[in-house]
Amino acid sequence: SSFSSKNLGALAPQTVTVIDARTGGWYKIKSFAGDAWINPTSSPDLPTSYQNIDLRKPSKISAQRINEYIKKNRPNSLLIGQGNLFLEAQSKYGVNADYLVAHAMLESDWGTSPLARTKNNLYGQNAVDWNPNAAYRFNSLKECIMYQAYSVRKYWLEPTGNRYNGPTLIGMNKTYAADKQWASKIAGLMNEFYKFNANDYR
Repeated sequence: SSFSSKNLGALAPQTVTVIDARTGGWYKIKSFAGDAWINPTSSPDLPTSYQNIDLRKPSKISAQRINEYIKKNRPNSLLIGQGNLFLEAQSKYGVNADYLVAHAMLESDWGTSPLARTKNNLYGQNAVDWNPNAAYRFNSLKECIMYQAYSVRKYWLEPTGNRYNGPTLIGMNKTYAADKQWASKIAGLMNEFYKFNANDYR
């Protein structure tokens, strides 16, 4: 059956009586402020999707999971076997590995684009619309991934960065990409290979 609640605000420390319960951690309580449904396991501070996680927090994904997922979905990808590089970049620069993988997949067509194959450029760095040939050439995929993690952390995820609008995909979208769906697309890819769990980002 359906249920509704009124906002009680913060409850002072007290003993409450549970008078009903629902799945998902919801309890109906009797308190000094009246009867209400509460969910003690939820928190307004937790992110609701990959679009608003703090990208400076680490992912719990493994290199094996990255490699297996890419191999299954794009067997000709240059990214197969490179899962450890994304985790290394996460460790070195403090940029979420899930994001780094998903962004690389989006920009390089899963590691199959001409830029990826000829310049080791997975993120379209410096491939501006009016001059795509200006795209940076990297000596290796590792160099490209490390450069991306370094620059994103410095300019987009730090309050001192000149493109900072909050350390989230939504914040990055304001100055990183003209496509207003950019954050949504990356979050969707992240969720495909590692299901979102808000508790991972407490």
